[in-house]
Amino acid sequence: MLMLVRSIISSQAESHTIEIQLDLPSDPVKLYCDPNQILQILINAVKNSIESIGENGAVTLRDSHKRPQIVVIDNGAGITKKHQDKLFTPFYFSKPTKQVIGLILIRDILLNHGASFRLYSTDDLSETRFEMSF
Repeated sequence: MLMLVRSIISSQAESHTIEIQLDLPSDPVKLYCDPNQILQILINAVKNSIESIGENGAVTLRDSHKRPQIVVIDNGAGITKKHQDKLFTPFYFSKPTKQVIGLILIRDILLNHGASFRLYSTDDLSETRFEMSF
């Protein structure tokens, strides 16, 4: 599925000089889910990463080697602690010109799959991680 995400989003990433990297195990853990909904989540997450980076960066799509977990990692602008806890709250806007429907939809799909998730940046804002555990 992560290879499909990279294929779908590659032209948008390339137009911003952003590399989409894959970190996949040789023997991936099986994920029992609605593949179309998870694909929708991953495309939305990568688009958010591309937007955060702007130009010249990297997004890594990582599949867990031991448990059902997918992680999207980017080296974009980062999310301050002030915004991190509120990102999945309806009608909360961290960017004045952007819509938050995508994050609410992601939240609902993940909760319907019984997944836990976390979206955060490192303290120095050099890396943002969106971790989804199923």
